[in-house]
Amino acid sequence: MSNERSQPPTLAVFLLRHLGPKDNREVLIGDLLESFREGRSNGWFWRQVLIALLAGVSKGLRLHWPQICFRWNARNRARIVDRASARDRATQGFRHFPAMAFVHRI
Repeated sequence: MSNERSQPPTLAVFLLRHLGPKDNREVLIGDLLESFREGRSNGWFWRQVLIALLAGVSKGLRLHWPQICFRWNARNRARIVDRASARDRATQGFRHFPAMAFVHRI
């Protein structure tokens, strides 16, 4: 086996080191490197890295789901209030004219 073949894809290892799940990152990297050196292909290594990254992201979403939902709702409520206040400011002058009262009700 050549020395070039025993090296896994550099970008895949970099991504796993920097973006992989923090809980058992070094163990995971070691196991993947060992399996790669035993004859697994580059495609297999990339697939395992992508699965590990997706597992880390999904765990992060599960752990932080309440904060994500709260933040999302707070942003949407602020947008609704901003739209309503802008509409009220735009129609404020028409409330004094009976013919234009329908504009304020919309």
